[in-house]
Amino acid sequence: MNNSKGTRLFEELERDLKAKVEAAKNILDNIPNQSGETKKAAIQRVARIADDAKDLVNQLSIELKNQSGSSRSTFDAVVRFMRSEVDSIQTQLLNASDI
Repeated sequence: MNNSKGTRLFEELERDLKAKVEAAKNILDNIPNQSGETKKAAIQRVARIADDAKDLVNQLSIELKNQSGSSRSTFDAVVRFMRSEVDSIQTQLLNASDI
């Protein structure tokens, strides 16, 4: 694989992942103000987004292996950060389910 193609793919995956994380955070922020079926639907939506985000983190990890040494450490930091963001969403989701 051409490294620039790999970099573009990594950046596209990262962009998609950031959008999902932001969407999940926005929904999570509103869950305390919701009740009943609306709250249940919001929690289910965040759960689906979190699953998609986990898949994207896994794809980023695979794509990381295709990166050259010079950019690999930068991309590795991105993967670690995004993984922590997804983990945080999952923790918040568990907490929201308990409210």
